[in-house]
Amino acid sequence: MDPFEARLKFVKMIQRMDPSSGTARRVGEFLMKASAIEPGNLNPEDEEVDDVVAEDLWSCVIEQLEQASINEKANILFFIESLAAVVAKASGGENTVGGTYKRLVAQDFRKVIELCVPERGGLTNLESARRVVESIKPLGLLSDTASLDALLNELSEKTQQGQTPQEGMSRKDILARMEQDRERHKRLKEQLWQIENNTIEDDFEQEWTSILPLTQKHRIGMKQQARIYTASTSL
Repeated sequence: MDPFEARLKFVKMIQRMDPSSGTARRVGEFLMKASAIEPGNLNPEDEEVDDVVAEDLWSCVIEQLEQASINEKANILFFIESLAAVVAKASGGENTVGGTYKRLVAQDFRKVIELCVPERGGLTNLESARRVVESIKPLGLLSDTASLDALLNELSEKTQQGQTPQEGMSRKDILARMEQDRERHKRLKEQLWQIENNTIEDDFEQEWTSILPLTQKHRIGMKQQARIYTASTSL
């Protein structure tokens, strides 16, 4: 696929995104594979990058954010959150796909948030933007954490200025957003319930550290239980 075809397909994928994790993952996978010079057997984020293609595809993300509706902006914002989580784990250097998108996300992150929470009608996305900033902060993509703290403060200080979060949205958009938020909430609950693939040693350590020290109260209770057991077996 040549760069022009990749650009057209990527834009269509962005425009069709919904709140499900599957679409965000597929868009991210396409983005990274299309950005690699020779996609191979490695994880796409660790492949050597084609800088021209990568920067062109990233510019599509920014362009779509500028043109999108409030609900579509939220979908793109959570896609960027998903992309950031993947590239943050990439082990390659600056010349890899992961390294390039680390730089691009960090470079334009403030602009992304500003586009997602515009002055007019942006209150709808305010809480989503706060959550994404909080989730990206520990990833280390932005070395200047003070800038993220400042961004969080700016989001916290935004006032309604006589607006409601739904102002400027049609009834159809409001209902669509309610459904999208339900889907995102469901995804968040699923993530909270995910069980890590721990070893036996990890499980033992977790149980060991969660046990409280033995106290005199525990000893008294143990003696009482022992007396009850002895009395019951002597009948």
